[in-house]
This record gives sequence, structure tokens and C-alpha cells, in this order.
Amino acid sequence: MGLTVGFIELLDADTLPALFGKQPGTLTPWDCSHATLYRGTSAARLEDFSVSDGSGGLRPHMSGSGAPGLPALNPHTAELHQAA
Repeated sequence: MGLTVGFIELLDADTLPALFGKQPGTLTPWDCSHATLYRGTSAARLEDFSVSDGSGGLRPHMSGSGAPGLPALNPHTAELHQAA
């Protein structure tokens, strides 16, 4: 069952370098350890996915339960399909 979220503030791409030290298009979930992570219920069971980390290219076979050199992610699951 998903988490009911009333309000999530989306960040403007210009604020990413100051908050996370990375440029838009290079940010991965593992760069956001001090932020609250959410995933849509449609992705809740997704265990094998790819992320782009910019100049490093596409990193395939990533997992929310961890990857070589990366800790497990523990995002909240919420109905995000109506997010605007």
C-alpha cells in the first residue's frame, strides 16, 4: 500500500548544484542521502533498473536493495501518477 502524500515540493533544476553538488542530469538516488526519496507505486517492485549519471553514462543493473559500492535505498512509495 502506498503512502498518502499531500504535498511534495519539486526542485527547480537550478537549485540542484547548491543542494547536491551535481548538475541536472547527473544526479542519482544515491546522491540524495539527505533528501526524502519517493518512488511511484508502479515502480515499487522494480529491482533491476538503469540510471544515468551524466558523463559516466548509463549504469545498468542497479537495484534499490543495493549495488556494488552502493547502499540499499529505502524510498517511500506513493501514488505519484497524478503529480503535477
